[in-house]
Amino acid sequence: MRLLGFGLTVAVCGCGAPQQPGTLSVQVSPSTLRNNGSAAKVRVAALVGDSIGSGSVSLTASIGSLDAKQLTLDGFGSAETSYLCDVTLKPECQGSARISAQWMNGAELVEASATVRLTDGMVMRPACDFGTARSTATTSTLDLFGQTVFFNNGAALPAGRYSLRYTDGCMKYASDQGWTIHAYADGRSAWWLVGATPSSTIVMPPGTVGFAAGSGAFSAFTDCVVANRALATKEFDFAGGVLGIWLRDMPYADNIVGEGGRNPSWQLTTVGCVP
Repeated sequence: MRLLGFGLTVAVCGCGAPQQPGTLSVQVSPSTLRNNGSAAKVRVAALVGDSIGSGSVSLTASIGSLDAKQLTLDGFGSAETSYLCDVTLKPECQGSARISAQWMNGAELVEASATVRLTDGMVMRPACDFGTARSTATTSTLDLFGQTVFFNNGAALPAGRYSLRYTDGCMKYASDQGWTIHAYADGRSAWWLVGATPSSTIVMPPGTVGFAAGSGAFSAFTDCVVANRALATKEFDFAGGVLGIWLRDMPYADNIVGEGGRNPSWQLTTVGCVP
């Protein structure tokens, strides 16, 4: 048993003889959450000695729900999702919840956990981070690129000014093309932020434009991710309702999903939000 930052404990199972020991950390922010439905951000990070970890991390929550129970570590050995415990829907969302993570470093099982305190009646900063959205399309289910993936678990958002930030992932519009986000600047083959239906397009989210490697797209997946993470956020005004991401393209059958399932993803917050 090992104690890490944020008051986290890590237990390393001697299930094999890895060349280098692995460490895993879990952080929940804020660590104290008003149990009226406000969301918290869960971050995980994995290391192998002095190097970044790879693979996927499995998450579980003792009560409440997670946006994703299986997270793919990015090129920095980290991943994030959101946690929700709405006492109006689940009366058991009181007291404390435990967020646990497991990661395989070769034959070594590495575990970590963190606690979020659920306190009714506390004065907390307003909920302003509405999580990330990423297409669940896979090589065998490319048609899912055509399905809208909603922020905030599909719940309606209030009217206001919002910020959309690229977080991770790239794709190809065809196997002989480069890694990118949008194929065309005019949006005819591109990602869109939409309302309740794909026809209610609002704005193209931040992302590189171009489908040919060297002309807006990239030969290497990692180079595409790094370039997009350097882009500025995009702000827009919204009248209220649901918001999601959708890929406008036809057909979807020739698309290539992101490496390790890392399709493009974005985070939605209110302007000025400090999650």
